[in-house]
Amino acid sequence: ITSESGSVGQPILNWFFKIIVGDTGGTNLVNPITASKSAGDWMINIGLGLYALDTFLDSNLAAKAGGFVGGIAQKFISITGPVGAAVSAFLEVIKDFAAILPILAGVLIVIGALLSIYVPMIPFLTWVAAIVSYFVSVIEGLIAAQVWAFGHLSLDGEGMGQKTEKGYQYLLSALIRPPLMVLGFFFATAILILIGTFVVGEMVTVIRNVQGNSVTGLVSMMAFFVLFAVLLISTVSTVYDMIFYIPDRVIAWAGSGLEASM
Repeated sequence: ITSESGSVGQPILNWFFKIIVGDTGGTNLVNPITASKSAGDWMINIGLGLYALDTFLDSNLAAKAGGFVGGIAQKFISITGPVGAAVSAFLEVIKDFAAILPILAGVLIVIGALLSIYVPMIPFLTWVAAIVSYFVSVIEGLIAAQVWAFGHLSLDGEGMGQKTEKGYQYLLSALIRPPLMVLGFFFATAILILIGTFVVGEMVTVIRNVQGNSVTGLVSMMAFFVLFAVLLISTVSTVYDMIFYIPDRVIAWAGSGLEASM
């Protein structure tokens, strides 16, 4: 099933995953963030190149046009007769086929922008969201401190009130959540390389098995690129959610816990 014979586009996909994406984490490992940046830059530049090629073809690939290529085609028609007409017809076919180039270029630029700009920013965006959530909980504590103080009063005159437990849980959360957030960030960074290496390596195998000996054309390659972008975004986002999950779950061991709901 994994044979590449007859699959025109598979060598391109293999080159993409092995050269551009592979070994971005060192020692044959894959760092999804570095791989995303590299792949995205390649896609953006290729997309811009396709736009430039489409502009060139539109302005030159016509026998009646005044461009360089159009002038050559016109000379073929005027000098060699049927051969020139065949060349001109061939150029018209190429021009009609080139109508798909802007579509391919647009897809590549959009996917490339997501991979090159958005994915590398996911760790920072997640960290900022965690910090905002923590400061909101701090403000909550400042406002609720007075209410918690009254909760220590007991109308029966024995011990403290029965509604003080949540306040102490909040103190525990406010004290240990920041270091747990830092631990979650570093663990996510380490685990991401292991998961990225597995995902990219297995994706190459899956593509080979899915395509088999069938012809892998432009549409199939674009679809796999879109799937690759979605997979990277999902993987990086899920792994860096450890910044929220580790503090919430560790603090919950001491009681009901207070989640970072924002």
